[in-house]
Amino acid sequence: MVYVWTILDVFLMVRYVTLPFGFYVTIVMILSIILCQKDIPHFAGWLILTLYSGEYIAKIMRAYLVGFQKRFPDLFASIVVVAIAIGLAAGFLSTDMFKISLSVMTGYLLFKVVILFVMHVHVMSVHWVWRNVELAAEDNF
Repeated sequence: MVYVWTILDVFLMVRYVTLPFGFYVTIVMILSIILCQKDIPHFAGWLILTLYSGEYIAKIMRAYLVGFQKRFPDLFASIVVVAIAIGLAAGFLSTDMFKISLSVMTGYLLFKVVILFVMHVHVMSVHWVWRNVELAAEDNF
């Protein structure tokens, strides 16, 4: 429930919803409903939501900090969420296949978030001061 209040708080600060953010909120709501209805451990549900959100947030941060184009959340993970929702609603997705789908999506998102983090740190590292020149000069006198 805290997650819903966080999204509402962001909306109230921004005052409008962009298409990528609306897409993100829709997929997160679908994923949240799926995780609440199925017998998923709380930590696993939290991890999946955090990774999906982290991937989108990393793209938004890069767009604002470096000037890249704002992007949509991960398309593959979003398609997997919609496919899982359709499969569960239609009744043709077994429990084992559901858990395998979530595991694959979690592994994929974990890999992607790590790669995005490393890429963002690398791109932004040119703007960082790695050594305090004044302190280094004091040490060498």
